[in-house]
Amino acid sequence: MTRFQGTIHFTFHWKAAGNTVVLFAVIFLINYLKSLHQIHAAQPIELLHGEQEGEWEPKTKLLTAWIGLICLGLGYYMALTCQKPMEALGKFFGAVLLVMAGTYCLFSAGSIALLKLLKSNKRYYYQTRHFTSISGMLYRMKQNAMGLANICILSTGVLLVISTTSCLWFGMQEIIQTRFPHQIAVEVNDTLMSANGDGTALTKEEISSVREQINNYLEEQQVSKRFERDETYWLAVAENKENWVGLTQELKGFEDGCSMIEFMEASEYERMTGKSTDLKPGQVLVFTRKEEPYKYDTIQFGDTISCEVKHTENTQEDMVETTNVMYDTRIIVFADEEEAQAAYVAMTGRTPAGYSWKYQIDLIGDTKLETRIGQEIEKLVNQAQCDGYVEVRENNKASLYQMYGSIMFLGIFVGTLFLMGAEMIIYYKQISEGFDDRKRFQIMQKVGMSRQEVRQTIRSQVVTVFFLPLVVAILHIVVAFPVTRQLMTMMNFPDSGIFLVATAVTIVAFVIVYLIVYTITARAYYKIVE
Repeated sequence: MTRFQGTIHFTFHWKAAGNTVVLFAVIFLINYLKSLHQIHAAQPIELLHGEQEGEWEPKTKLLTAWIGLICLGLGYYMALTCQKPMEALGKFFGAVLLVMAGTYCLFSAGSIALLKLLKSNKRYYYQTRHFTSISGMLYRMKQNAMGLANICILSTGVLLVISTTSCLWFGMQEIIQTRFPHQIAVEVNDTLMSANGDGTALTKEEISSVREQINNYLEEQQVSKRFERDETYWLAVAENKENWVGLTQELKGFEDGCSMIEFMEASEYERMTGKSTDLKPGQVLVFTRKEEPYKYDTIQFGDTISCEVKHTENTQEDMVETTNVMYDTRIIVFADEEEAQAAYVAMTGRTPAGYSWKYQIDLIGDTKLETRIGQEIEKLVNQAQCDGYVEVRENNKASLYQMYGSIMFLGIFVGTLFLMGAEMIIYYKQISEGFDDRKRFQIMQKVGMSRQEVRQTIRSQVVTVFFLPLVVAILHIVVAFPVTRQLMTMMNFPDSGIFLVATAVTIVAFVIVYLIVYTITARAYYKIVE
């Protein structure tokens, strides 16, 4: 799966094993002390006659139910309104915790409310198979609620882990193409440090010198280029609010509402695209990485400079590549260098440290040529002693397969553990309930209930207990799709259609396994009761 060339050696660390032993020893000690307390507090006569005592109908906990609804609603809202990959990274775990809390509260309080609602429906409740099952589940739901919630959470974990990791593995070609859209990419002074003013003070002449060396080498090797992209600009990170860009605080990363701003001169734009801008003083072109074009007629930099936006017929693709982008980027073209620098100072409060340079090419030739040319270009960039790096697609394939192959293995491993946990919990819970229900159904048969009616009652009860966690788990996965999709974008997976298919296939496969366990459990439950 990882395509790792060589042997992966197993290592054992006593410290890790010791920490694990201590952790589980503490957990078992807590359970042991809790059991001792329960036995000490109970009266022997109560334990002997516990089965003969009547059970009280549990009360509906409205406060717990409302807390569950609020937590679930907030978690769903966070998942459904997530629109950016960086935003998803911050919201995902918060949404997970809220949904888990809401699930536990609703299963403990909401399930009782649901059963009471079904009981109040006379036409539904006063049927042989429903009457006995709803009555039995209602009185035992207080102790069953946590088990059902655990099954639901584990089922959600299975669906989420398997669908995402399998999608990443089977979509490796799309991931490679997204992460490395071109065979060779050179980026100089194009990092967050440069955007915050800590980059290398590179001039246009220094960048031109490196570019000339690369072109001379390609000519010497008689290498033909299928694609070439070459752009020079000033880089900054800033907040954006509609048609305003600037700074209201010190930015240390790509926070919500922030963009990477590329300041480019008209001469550079014309050299890149071969198209004229015809920009007048005070006019700019604005390109964004979003699907929709910039819709405002003006753009303001800080509090002092405002420019008219000239809307051009030139396509977004002339300037912006939408692949391998986790954050919003705006490319702004100015009439000349003076206007670009004045807007940069107005937006950031400082002069640009130096130019950034991005150079991407695709060659006509095989992968060996790509690797060889990429290595030589990397040497030229390093010799120039500028803050830059070179990425060669063919050289990075192995690392991607190792990373995503490892993720796939862990996904299968963890997903299998979750699946085993969920199925064993529900199987043994139903078996223990079968022994509890045995005397009840024997009494019902003695007063006239036929074996067919007993089987129908058991089927109704088992189906309700079995499939309620499954339905809720599928609902969780459907609602989590937008935020999970954004997280997949951060991992360079571009196609939501493939992810949707992978999620659907995982759900279908999980339902089939669930049905098999249901069949085995229902048969074992019926044998015990019979």
